[in-house]
Amino acid sequence: YQRRVRGSAVMKVLFAVFLLFCVLVQAKDFTLFSVNIPCNDGTPAGYYFRAGERTSRWVIRLQGGGWCWDQPSCESRLKYSPYWTTSKFLKPTMNDTDTVYGVAHGGVLSSDPKINPGFYNANQVYLWYCSSDSFSGNRTASSETFGWHFRGKDILTTIINHLKTQTPSILSATEILVTGDSAGGVATLSNVEYIKDLLSLKAEVKYRAYVDAGWFLDIPAYGDYDFTFQMCAKNLRKNWYVIYNQDCMDHYKGEEWHCFHAQYVVPFIKTPLIFHEFQTDAANLGFDGLSGSVSQWNATGRAFAVNFRQTMLRLTANIDYIFLPNCVKHEVEDSNLFSTIHINGKVFSEVLAEWFDAANPPEMRYLDTCTDFNCNPDCN
Repeated sequence: YQRRVRGSAVMKVLFAVFLLFCVLVQAKDFTLFSVNIPCNDGTPAGYYFRAGERTSRWVIRLQGGGWCWDQPSCESRLKYSPYWTTSKFLKPTMNDTDTVYGVAHGGVLSSDPKINPGFYNANQVYLWYCSSDSFSGNRTASSETFGWHFRGKDILTTIINHLKTQTPSILSATEILVTGDSAGGVATLSNVEYIKDLLSLKAEVKYRAYVDAGWFLDIPAYGDYDFTFQMCAKNLRKNWYVIYNQDCMDHYKGEEWHCFHAQYVVPFIKTPLIFHEFQTDAANLGFDGLSGSVSQWNATGRAFAVNFRQTMLRLTANIDYIFLPNCVKHEVEDSNLFSTIHINGKVFSEVLAEWFDAANPPEMRYLDTCTDFNCNPDCN
């Protein structure tokens, strides 16, 4: 009988340990929350949340994934990247290695301190992108939108308000980083001041933003290519009623499309910013008409890419906090490049953590001075 009692006690302890293990594992997973605002296809928008041990530090990531700006581009988007028009592929939980329809996540959402030293144990919020408008559109579905919803601004607003009720500890946060990559970088520039207002933050809260691959240059296209980012910005505003940074739009009244571009909107943003941008951004070049690998470019294409790089360096020359590797790549949030590309012995994940931790960070400009394409040895 005593052996049975002792055995039962041991089993209870082992079961308790197992439950604790399950809780700890679950704590490392993201949980999906849905809100009652539609994605492009009418499915409910959503976001993932993972509670961190560092309860007063938060990171809010606005996922990127390009745009569509008229019916043909939206039909192409639905064909080639349908996961950015809907929530139907989203999983109820997600860990660091899970993908959604092949889309990975990492960077500031990693729970590995080696990869993400500044935010691995922060509260992490991941807004899934399903509105094709950089979380900035303001148009309901109609025949003029071929039945699609472009409600990105409402999605963002509703998610932040949902956070305030579901996880009210965000209202007592002392440190918040807002970030986004690519189209999410444009979303960050457009919405970082708006999010601050929604949260009604006190002056003493450390509130900063990190923009990854958000510099889409206002330059002519390559050759006779019929796309420019200026055209994209104008059509997003005209067709989906996109709302960019309000101070910038007030300044460029009647030509609000300017505020899509970092080169015009940055002076109007009060929140401290840090940027990661590749000097020869592959998505910029591809959208501008220069696609393929460097080895496939002819002399004219190479000259276009050189001019692009020189323009990027010129436009970012007065940015105090920026990491500029000379690679033909695009964004680092969904790859290991966040913590593997070195400039002057530093990787960006370390620079980001040091910048955010410092009360008054000194100038941090890390840029490759080599000039060949992909000349940083870590590019590949």
